[in-house]
Amino acid sequence: MVHIPEPPVETGIALSILFLCYELTRPYDKQHPTLSRKFPWLISFSFGLLHGLGFASALKEVGLSQTSIPLALACFNIGVEIGQLIFLSFLIVLLKLCAKVPVFHHKLFQKVPLYTMGIMASFWFIQRAYIMFHVL
Repeated sequence: MVHIPEPPVETGIALSILFLCYELTRPYDKQHPTLSRKFPWLISFSFGLLHGLGFASALKEVGLSQTSIPLALACFNIGVEIGQLIFLSFLIVLLKLCAKVPVFHHKLFQKVPLYTMGIMASFWFIQRAYIMFHVL
């Protein structure tokens, strides 16, 4: 139903990951909430739509017929939700174990994964933006 060229979608996906890393590194402030804390439904909807467009174009590229894409996307989303529940269950157990080790209480340790993801997302964004401006 919607066709958007792949390079802008991929660039937007990388930018969405970078945005989320930035938002998660900001301290909680009730008087000045971040965009994702103020409008979580809007961020979830926008990112879901953007990532869904990326996945749908990947399904189309592998040769899936136009009529098979909705079912494939629905199955993919169900699989993602189940995978997230399994991952979060594992993560909760891991965090409970880490909470018993004093070194893991340091703020730097808590931010390292976010900064690592942010650096990777920055690289992906720059790479995809370069490709986008040279392809389109």
